[in-house]
Amino acid sequence: MKIGSILYITKKEIMDNVRNKWIILISVLFASLTLLVSYAGSIYSQGWQDLGLTVSGMSSLVQFLISIIGLMLGYAAIVGEIERGSMSSLLTLPTTRNEVLFGKFLGLGSVLTFTIVVGFGIAGIVIGINVPNVDYFE
Repeated sequence: MKIGSILYITKKEIMDNVRNKWIILISVLFASLTLLVSYAGSIYSQGWQDLGLTVSGMSSLVQFLISIIGLMLGYAAIVGEIERGSMSSLLTLPTTRNEVLFGKFLGLGSVLTFTIVVGFGIAGIVIGINVPNVDYFE
């Protein structure tokens, strides 16, 4: 396996998905769901919940959503290139199928990780501002 080929395909996937509007929508989805769970997550109390309660409320929802979003991005990456005809030209280059697969995996994984970090980061900042007496270094 050539690392240069894998990194080139990874960079191509990242650049293809930067222009994708779904990535922005996914970040907004993660941020809004987290804020919703934090603000209205507890039936027995009013107002913003701290980060511990929000994380416990989001854990099962996030496991489900990340799996579905990963499948959607992977399907769109492979089928989209087949429909555009760029997959056949990509496979005619001196790369193996494993390099193409691994490069796409790394590219889409980094895009999905970035969207999760941005979505949860924005929500974490908003929750941190609105929850009183938060110990950030505990």
